Amino acid sequence: MNIDLAVILCLVNEDKNRQFDAYAAAITAKMLQNCPEQQAFLERFDIHYYIADNPKDMSIARVVDADYSEDGQNLRKGKSFGVVLNKSVLSKLETEDELAFVLGHELSHIMYQKEYPAVLKLNEDEEIACDCNAVKLLDAGGYNLADINAIDALYVQNNFIGQRIRARKDFMAKNDYNTFVRIGCSTPLQKDTFMHLQKEPWCRENIFEFGNPGIDRIVSELKDIFEKGDKSVFVRGFDAFLNKCSTAESSQIIMSVLGRVMSECPSITEVYDKQGLRKYYNHPVFVMSNIVLSQFKREGKKLLPPKELAVVNRYMLENSFYFEQKDKKIWQPLRDTIAYKVAECGKEGR
Repeated sequence: MNIDLAVILCLVNEDKNRQFDAYAAAITAKMLQNCPEQQAFLERFDIHYYIADNPKDMSIARVVDADYSEDGQNLRKGKSFGVVLNKSVLSKLETEDELAFVLGHELSHIMYQKEYPAVLKLNEDEEIACDCNAVKLLDAGGYNLADINAIDALYVQNNFIGQRIRARKDFMAKNDYNTFVRIGCSTPLQKDTFMHLQKEPWCRENIFEFGNPGIDRIVSELKDIFEKGDKSVFVRGFDAFLNKCSTAESSQIIMSVLGRVMSECPSITEVYDKQGLRKYYNHPVFVMSNIVLSQFKREGKKLLPPKELAVVNRYMLENSFYFEQKDKKIWQPLRDTIAYKVAECGKEGR
């Protein structure tokens, strides 16, 4: 899960969340075991379960694209999802059956957005369709359908909520779902899997705080940002560290870092075209852009080691859309320096 999303949750440390994730996954598996087609469809995606700690948010739960959190209203692009449950609301539930309905509803959103036909045809309204499919999953898992009433009671009642409840009850009556067959058979909710979890402050470590972390560590941090997000601490720390170096040292370090990430990471053009804006904005080359601008505008001799010079120059030519159009002004000082160096090397070779 990306850090941009994780900072709003109780946990960034996924090890601590593992118990609740496993519990929710087991409930889901129980519902899906008798729905093999839906199970096979959902197995195409990576889905995990998290607790949000936001008392002002009275929503019961939501499903978010775990890779592209800013695209939370549209799940069509994603392959990794976080089902985020509100701790303050969840604490009001008493049975596993109630939680199962909530989970079934959120999983149904993924299926609806991914255009799974059996869910789409339930209703043209997404919320109603997800409610109806959650009923199917709840019944398939042997859970108590009567416990859905406890979920209804958590909503702030309005015309839309009333419409949803009526539509779901009509669906249940039409399809002969018996809300009384399992009364008294509800499973107690395992609150110990989430009630002890507390929101923890988080901030990315400043790897430059105690001096030079080395090229390997810098590249590793850039790759972690590419996967998880949150680049601000790195950018401030790296720029401040380089300002303490001479211009020659600064440029040499930058070229070493660029040479590595340009060789080891997907091209920025490919990421822009295929992986979405979040990955693009966290791409190591994009993260380095303002650092490159500030450092290559400095006066003084710049050092461009031949090996790294060749890698960076080739990468810029292969990704001309980015360097010559998208962020041309930001990279212009480095491009000018490289152009001068390449021309200088050409003269020396004559």
